[in-house]
Amino acid sequence: KKKGTPVTTSKATEKRYWMYAPGVNASKWNRCQEQNIICIGWDDLGDLSQFKSIEDCRDELKDIYNKPDSSFMNDGLAVWEFSHVMQQGDIVYAKQGLNNIIGRGVVKSEYFYDSSQGHFCHTRKVEWTHIGNWELKNIVQKTLTDITEYPDYVKKIEAMIVEGKTEEAKKSMYNDKYAAYIKLLLNNNNLILNGAPGTGKTYLAKQ
Repeated sequence: KKKGTPVTTSKATEKRYWMYAPGVNASKWNRCQEQNIICIGWDDLGDLSQFKSIEDCRDELKDIYNKPDSSFMNDGLAVWEFSHVMQQGDIVYAKQGLNNIIGRGVVKSEYFYDSSQGHFCHTRKVEWTHIGNWELKNIVQKTLTDITEYPDYVKKIEAMIVEGKTEEAKKSMYNDKYAAYIKLLLNNNNLILNGAPGTGKTYLAKQ
């Protein structure tokens, strides 16, 4: 049955960045912290190492859940990428809901199936470098999402967590500039901002 063509990426050795949900509403987060792991469900699939392609994963999901007409597009992608695409050294952001990141970690092992857990057996070891609560609006809903192709988004998250830069912190960097403009406004009640498109006039005006 394992008839599909294995999926590979042209950037197989590049460090990748992942957004990850440790269960519904982070229900597995305590386990992840205590055991230094990330884990996902779909336990009925058994050891994911047996699958040779993403098509195999989706076909098996159709059989297990008796839904031959369903694509299992996202589910198949999640289990395949977790077991075959993610690599040691990749960065994982654990999320809770749609608006909070609760951890940042570095993947430290290959995929393995830990049947002793009973559920959420698909596992990788992770070193959690940062644990906390960082607000980030409208996080993707899927269990596992590769966000590597969105470098600006990744830089924003890294700055927020690793460098501790929040929007409020960024604003404080410009306090002196704002103070000068505020003084002008108080004295004149009117201020005209000149500049080419994209130089931050609207942003400055809002601040």
